[in-house]
Amino acid sequence: MEPALTFAGLVLFSAAATAQAPCGAPGVDLAVEFGSPLNRVAVAGVDALAFAFQPVNLGSAPASWSTTSADHPVIGLGLARFRVVNGASRMEQIGMSWARHVTIPALQTGNFCSCAPSAGATLGPGCNDTLSAPGNALAANLGPRHEVTPHAGTHLHPHTPASGGSFPGQLQFAPSDVTNGAGERYVVEAHVVAQDDATNAATSNNTTWLELTAAATGTDATFALVGASHRGATVLDAWKELDPAVQIVEWDSQGDGRVQVAWCVTQTAPSTWHYEYAVYNRNYSPGIGRFLLTVPPSAPPSNVEFHDVAYHGADGLGGVTQSGVDWSSSIVVDPLQDADTLQWMTPHVSQDPNANALRWGTTYAFRFDCDRPPMPGFVLVEAFEPTTGASSATLIAEIPLNTDTLIWSYCYGDGQGLLCPCGNHSPHGHGEGCTNSLGTGGHLRADGWSSLALETLTLRGTQMPNSTALYLQGTVPTGMGLGTLLGDGLLCIGGSLVRLGTKTNVAGASQFPDAGDPPLSVRGGVVPLTTYRYQIWYRNAAAFCTSATFNLSNAVNVTWVP
Repeated sequence: MEPALTFAGLVLFSAAATAQAPCGAPGVDLAVEFGSPLNRVAVAGVDALAFAFQPVNLGSAPASWSTTSADHPVIGLGLARFRVVNGASRMEQIGMSWARHVTIPALQTGNFCSCAPSAGATLGPGCNDTLSAPGNALAANLGPRHEVTPHAGTHLHPHTPASGGSFPGQLQFAPSDVTNGAGERYVVEAHVVAQDDATNAATSNNTTWLELTAAATGTDATFALVGASHRGATVLDAWKELDPAVQIVEWDSQGDGRVQVAWCVTQTAPSTWHYEYAVYNRNYSPGIGRFLLTVPPSAPPSNVEFHDVAYHGADGLGGVTQSGVDWSSSIVVDPLQDADTLQWMTPHVSQDPNANALRWGTTYAFRFDCDRPPMPGFVLVEAFEPTTGASSATLIAEIPLNTDTLIWSYCYGDGQGLLCPCGNHSPHGHGEGCTNSLGTGGHLRADGWSSLALETLTLRGTQMPNSTALYLQGTVPTGMGLGTLLGDGLLCIGGSLVRLGTKTNVAGASQFPDAGDPPLSVRGGVVPLTTYRYQIWYRNAAAFCTSATFNLSNAVNVTWVP
């Protein structure tokens, strides 16, 4: 325990949210509670904070607290800023500390649970230690984060003490990042890491966040606590707390730790959506070196940005400060044009072991704009260093709707597949059905988005006689996609057929839905994440080709998304 030093106006500990994490869990189960901040005065554009905090043993067994070995906890801090830009919210980390190595608890109290004090270099079940802000700011107590293997809870002993600069190892940030603008809010997160806690598989509640109020002058910033600690929750949980539209998924690598991905998609203009992602490395020891997702080839993203947090001090391998070079962004083109890939990446560890990887207890943000609404899709995170388990994770998130792969035409009457009934083939490359009495093939296309939430899909038929046209929906292709002979053309759809509606062609054209019609998805009774096929059967009364008096257009394949 550190001496309970007091300063004018310094209230040592915040209100505890005791119901947030139960006491008496089997084995060792560590969490952390916040105390008040100790604000520093900025020097040369660098500001810093220290916090009092109380590590808590929620478990039923004593937790190791040795200072003569590596068998003790470390605690890392992060500072984040929530704000809304052009109507879209974002959570960005703006400050980070080194790892605070705890000292032997001289006093064991039960501020949050019923404490059973234990002897020696341990923290008893239900007990909490008290670490003062001045003690947490001592350079001798702070070691580089790279010396910690977070998923195993192990670390180098003895650690390398912080040195150099005005605030060595402390929670540093740039005062210019604290503007205290309209709607801005600030969050601090603490993350406790310990070997016996990790061995007990009790790491899911090792983070705690707390909101702060800020007073900023442009060259210096001071913070105060507001509200209660959110024990067991991460900075991305804080983002969701402040903006319920945020969604979060978590990946367990089954061997190297966990990663959280959060996102929020906001429509910022009639045809523009802003995509905001945040990746939080909870305790994934190999770190993250690449983040990517698919984007439509016909709708490349704009305003692509990246946001990280600055490393500081000689916190890297070999006593070198880890790189602060922004991740590069690029679009990898798919030669088949099914989907391109937008990626952000930093050099691999084999190229630079001190590259700007996303390491434990840290959040990086990725963002862009696109003229497509969101659909369920995959995002990918890849490891920075070699792994013992999975080196990448594919997670379901929201990505831009790719109409290039959701809608496509097939079953043409150009003689390249099944031959038309009487050699009435349409020109190759025109994407039409078999030729009719006008000397053209009926042509069907689908315009708009096949999203049930933002449906604009319309079936448009052209190049037909001025007669009746029946719009059909099917569930499977016929003839393995080549169609079967019917009338003067090819029937390309089958399965469960729905007669969507009959229209009268004007100037050889019609559409469904038209004025007064229900949406296509409603009329067809479509199910999301299902593929349907569409085609037009139309009357062609002129003596032409076979004795039948009808023909069919090409077909269109449509996959509907939520």
